[in-house]
Amino acid sequence: VEVMQEDEGYEGAWFVAEVLELQKEAVRVMYPAFAAEEGSDAKLEDTVQLRRLRPMPPPPAPAFSGSLSAGAPLEMLFEDGWWQAVLTASETAEDGKAVLVVQTVYHNQTHRIAPGEVRPCLLWHWRCDRWERAWTLGALDTHYAMLLDDEDRRVHGMDVREKKALELQARRAAKQEEVEGKRRLKEEEKEARRRAKEAEERARREAREAAEEERKRKRDDDAADRQRQKAEA
Repeated sequence: VEVMQEDEGYEGAWFVAEVLELQKEAVRVMYPAFAAEEGSDAKLEDTVQLRRLRPMPPPPAPAFSGSLSAGAPLEMLFEDGWWQAVLTASETAEDGKAVLVVQTVYHNQTHRIAPGEVRPCLLWHWRCDRWERAWTLGALDTHYAMLLDDEDRRVHGMDVREKKALELQARRAAKQEEVEGKRRLKEEEKEARRRAKEAEERARREAREAAEEERKRKRDDDAADRQRQKAEA
């Protein structure tokens, strides 16, 4: 599973954990990436609320990072965890490799990372056991508020009418998010095609410039040869 962190400095980050024990509204977990104490082989254990757990998310599509546009929510890999962030820009490093510039949601820190170190910002809907992509930061806040409300209702109970109303609200929200997701996906695909076309046109332009430069160099060499032959004659 993955566990969402709520401690100061780690807010919103997801870390892989193993479930050790199930309790009523909590779970005992162990974090393989962290030692219980410095220099110890024992791994860190903790008791966390159920709302902070989710299954391992599915892997991103191969072309995911190339379809992102500025402002898109995502999760970036940093210090063994996945941190919520927003894409601010795409750059090309000196070695020609692509670099994504992202800003973390909770700490406003800027990171420059490789495209392979990001994944979609996904929300797990436990009621219907399915994943939904978060297209906006507002969706993250709404989902977290829903998890808190669910926890409160499980602890204090709810009547049948409230439960049905909550399920209906969840279905409507999921449908709205699905429609918005499809719209954003089409926009991202359109943007990806535009970038690919620009890259293709740029490559052709650079090829033409290189060919023209080669022809110019050849003309200069031919002129120099004629000058030299004339001087020798």
